[in-house]
Amino acid sequence: LYPELSIDLTLTNRFVDIIDEGVDLALRIGALSDSRLIARRLCANQRVLIASPDYIARRGMPQHPDELAEHDTIVYTGFARPREWKLVGPDGPISVGISGRIATNNIEVLGDTARRGLGITVGPAMSVNEMFVRGELARVLPEYEFEQTAIFAVYPPARQLSTKVRAVVDFLVGKFVDPPTWERLLLE
Repeated sequence: LYPELSIDLTLTNRFVDIIDEGVDLALRIGALSDSRLIARRLCANQRVLIASPDYIARRGMPQHPDELAEHDTIVYTGFARPREWKLVGPDGPISVGISGRIATNNIEVLGDTARRGLGITVGPAMSVNEMFVRGELARVLPEYEFEQTAIFAVYPPARQLSTKVRAVVDFLVGKFVDPPTWERLLLE
């Protein structure tokens, strides 16, 4: 659509201070803490508990979050408190302490490690939906989810938003819908 637009794409799990580092636009998932930025919500980001069918066959399906302490879990180190899962269920919020021999800050590794039968973990719908469709992953405790988050386009404030940033944000808004395609696949 925009043949004159140049893109320098950086993919990182570290927090990027887009003002200090001169970044025009960032995509952020989760709670936003930098009030100096302008944020445009793009869509929801559902996160669920997942495991492989093989793992569930070997270890059994937990019936309540308290049982997660008896299971192998794959720890996502991107959470503020990685070994405490805060879930929302039919009776409201619940906090569960977990432990695991495998820990990572990469959501793709979480899904792949779970797919290989190494434990239960958090699965962001956008990264694990295809594995659900292929039957490589299953939801664990489907009545419990992690607190809902969202995906945002964030950019520095300016009196006049640059044409290039406006074009990309408008493009993203047109591509992301609620619920996103990957969540519709997960819920089917």
